[in-house]
Amino acid sequence: MERESDDSPVDLEGLIEVRAGRAHNITDLSLDIPKRAFVVFMGPSGAGKSTLLFDIVGWEADRRSRGLLDPGSRFTAVESRAQIRGLGFTVGMRATRRRRPRESLADLAGLYAALSKVFLQSGTALCIQCHSPLKARSDARLAAEIRAGDQVRISFGLTATSAGVELLADVATLGMRGFERLDNQGERIPPEILPELIGDPELKLRVAIDEFTAAGDAALRLFEARVIEQSLRAQGVSSISH
Repeated sequence: MERESDDSPVDLEGLIEVRAGRAHNITDLSLDIPKRAFVVFMGPSGAGKSTLLFDIVGWEADRRSRGLLDPGSRFTAVESRAQIRGLGFTVGMRATRRRRPRESLADLAGLYAALSKVFLQSGTALCIQCHSPLKARSDARLAAEIRAGDQVRISFGLTATSAGVELLADVATLGMRGFERLDNQGERIPPEILPELIGDPELKLRVAIDEFTAAGDAALRLFEARVIEQSLRAQGVSSISH
């Protein structure tokens, strides 16, 4: 985009200003991208069109949005690939991916997992039968409701981004810690088929942390599960949702 003079002010409300962009074959790229306009990048194969859109601008947008949704995510600590100003909320989609019949824009753009976290943190859970609000119960109350002889399984929910890279890495870390049981909507699945399920809007993944027959030690086992959760988060396992 051309300007009338080098001294003209930068309208950050109308431009995305990219400076010193670098990724793959792009080493030092600076340009202004107009907002509220249909912009097309043209060039031969390998010129850096996708790198600019997805690996520089899209990367930074994703990094910033994850910092808002999950400040503890290890992705937010990754170095920026450009100095970018005027960048708002961005949705990136690649046209080469085959769409599943029940997928929405949120699934294709990776927003589904992010929105799930927003609703998990700020929304109100409702009972699926009576639709009344569900209230969080403390570990002490949960332990009091568990009777001797009850079969108990403690598990954590896992969420995935559009590409699922973090989730797959976290599942590998969990496996090395001995937490290998994965369930999708109550059905056990082998870890090796997980890459095939990434992007499925019906994926409701949980990892089992503990299984036991209650014998008066439920409160201790719940406490140990909380310690494990904190330890995993400290190691960078950011896919744990609840």
